[in-house]
Amino acid sequence: MKVILFFFLLSFCSFSQTKGVVKDEAGNPIPFVSILVENETIGVSSEEDGSFSIAVDASKNLVFSAVGYETKTVKVTEAKNVQLPKKVFELGEVVISPAKKQKTVKIGDDYGRGEIRYYSQQTTAKHFAYTEEAKNHPFLKEITIYTKSKIDNAKINLRVLKANQDGSPGEDILEENYIILVKNGGKNTTVDMQEFHIEIPAEGIFIAIEALKINENKFYKKGPKYKDITGNIKRMDTFTYEPFFGYLPSKENTCWYFSGNWTQSGLHKMKNPKSYENLLMKKYHDHYLELAMSITLTN
Repeated sequence: MKVILFFFLLSFCSFSQTKGVVKDEAGNPIPFVSILVENETIGVSSEEDGSFSIAVDASKNLVFSAVGYETKTVKVTEAKNVQLPKKVFELGEVVISPAKKQKTVKIGDDYGRGEIRYYSQQTTAKHFAYTEEAKNHPFLKEITIYTKSKIDNAKINLRVLKANQDGSPGEDILEENYIILVKNGGKNTTVDMQEFHIEIPAEGIFIAIEALKINENKFYKKGPKYKDITGNIKRMDTFTYEPFFGYLPSKENTCWYFSGNWTQSGLHKMKNPKSYENLLMKKYHDHYLELAMSITLTN
């Protein structure tokens, strides 16, 4: 018991609740900023008033990133007030012009509840190549992603990015956050993109879904009861940030994941994939995880 208590106190002393606010150069709060512990997947998002709170080791660094702003790495001890400079956008080969809206083609499928067995909240970008279909239908009309939420109107940030020469996600095409509302339940969430008139470049395009870890997205669940050190009965309630995104097994590695920078994951490995407990999940073994997302193009 003394050993357990020692490690508990050590953990409590190492981690503290860091609170701060993110603003632009004019002093205006920046909502929905991604705030990650450097080189880790632990993080939160800023609220609509730019405020944030995160439990983190004081010796760590925090990475602040948001669409339309320069990414900034800040020491935890200096994160009370963070200012992000605006980014100057250079569209390069991405052409924005009115679409004719005559014919459409869908890249990918609509996914049903029974197909999805793997869910995650990790910010993921999926690459869509410049195929013959994209050449003949070059404008992005709709994006569809399979989502699962325990609350109504959960918020996520949708991003559209160029592809770098090495195949990784590049600069944002949209100049600001595009916040999407996700309904309660497991379903396909479709987003109309016609207002942006985005033409698919020759390197293809990335569509990214960014989870927002904000108070508005919290779902509280009653936990088990327990006795504290004084003998009083308490209950350990927990919460999750909603929604979650569906993934499917794939032989192609089309997705990149953001944890301060964009990286790819290797093949998904399972222990005892042939066991009865893994009967429904074994299709993911020795496959890449692919975001359950499709796009509709038009000419």
